[in-house]
Amino acid sequence: MKTQRSKTLKLAIAAAAALLTPMLAGAQPHKIWRSAHGGQPAAATPASSQYRFVTIDAPGPPYTDAVGVNNSGLVSGFYLDAAGNIHGFLWQDGALRTVDYPGDSVTLFTGVNDGGLVILSHGDVTTLHAATYDTRRATWTALPDIPGYPLNLGQGIGNSGVGTGAACKGNLFDNFNCVGWTWDEGAYSFFTAPQADQALGGTYPFSINSRGQVVGWFEDASSVSHGFLKDGRRFTTIDVPAASNTEALGINGSDEIAGTYYDQAGNPHGYVQDRHGQFTTVDPPGAVATSIECIDDRGDLAGQFIDASGVNHGFVAFKK
Repeated sequence: MKTQRSKTLKLAIAAAAALLTPMLAGAQPHKIWRSAHGGQPAAATPASSQYRFVTIDAPGPPYTDAVGVNNSGLVSGFYLDAAGNIHGFLWQDGALRTVDYPGDSVTLFTGVNDGGLVILSHGDVTTLHAATYDTRRATWTALPDIPGYPLNLGQGIGNSGVGTGAACKGNLFDNFNCVGWTWDEGAYSFFTAPQADQALGGTYPFSINSRGQVVGWFEDASSVSHGFLKDGRRFTTIDVPAASNTEALGINGSDEIAGTYYDQAGNPHGYVQDRHGQFTTVDPPGAVATSIECIDDRGDLAGQFIDASGVNHGFVAFKK
């Protein structure tokens, strides 16, 4: 039986689904997070003082997700409008620009590399296609759809142009049986984490660095999520100590990893793991739930948080 917990990829999709079609979601947006955190802001963590937090709010209903950040401070992500459409956006120095794949109702901007190349997914609620968007030339490049998988999710992209993502069955509201992939020189390579249970979700790669190391998360047969680091053919499981669930979502060129963990009460927090394996909790001030989804080579972070009123904000955290 599938878990009720909201994992980061499904968190964004589920929240979007709740706003897009409440009759299908059967709940208020962010129902799972609200039930977990009880609406009280978390105490500021000591590590928070190491960052300058900037909130990113796009126009429309209260849902914005900042997913990628590069070394120039260019942030990529997506938001919802009043009609329920999902738009990609680019943010830099306080200015937000909407960018949509022509003719589609869903544009999910995710990772962005230092050359300004964004990886994304576009389509509708039943079918998604992976692609890239060159921010300097304003051009789109399609990645081939993977046969048998209606959801082709582009998630992370390295500076060499190597991308990573997942191919999943299901739809925008409920995706499962996911396999991971990398896209390099016009060809896919597929992989699954060794302990992933396909029936409970499968393998979700989320980020790739300049050396081709991939991080993501998988769900095991006990419905517990674990982060992973894929380095060549070697997989290393990442679990924050004392956490009930862990997701690894960002990796930079200095072997720093960022992501989200759930404490024993079910509250989601952001974390950064340094190159020595030390974990540090990082939550924006006033957050009741946090997901860190990217870390650049400077150590800057991007992600989303929910405040005490239930509003979902994107954010970027610049390392001081």
